[in-house]
Amino acid sequence: CGNHLKCTPYAYFGNEACDYEQHGGDSSNFVSQCLVQNGHQALRSRTCRVGPCGKEELQASRLGKCLQKDFKWKATCVQKPEKVPEEITLGDIVVYHPTSCDDRNGIAAIFTKGGQDALIASHSPAKWNAAYNYNLDTYPYVEFLHYTG
Repeated sequence: CGNHLKCTPYAYFGNEACDYEQHGGDSSNFVSQCLVQNGHQALRSRTCRVGPCGKEELQASRLGKCLQKDFKWKATCVQKPEKVPEEITLGDIVVYHPTSCDDRNGIAAIFTKGGQDALIASHSPAKWNAAYNYNLDTYPYVEFLHYTG
């Protein structure tokens, strides 16, 4: 997509020159690329990945809504959950929201382990095999996304 300092698929490094707002991170882009690399090839050409280069996702809440609408993902929203839903497994998604699950702001992560000992990975902030509930004070609304297709 050209000079990465001028126009990049990663919102974390991008700027207003690319005709999209910098959101301070690339959590949803990281998650969508994980999904593509692990079998969700339809994401390559669908509405979930429409950033300035046509192959990235720049908003966690939008990625969650797109997965529900176009790809048979089931969403469960919980405020300060004490545990993950039973169906959550490796490769499922979580979107953290500050004020409600309808909030446009959010951070996306992917589950690296399901079940009651669920762990997540994210790029912004950088986490690997972290507890899913590490940031509930800042992002108390948690949208669990489970693939049903």
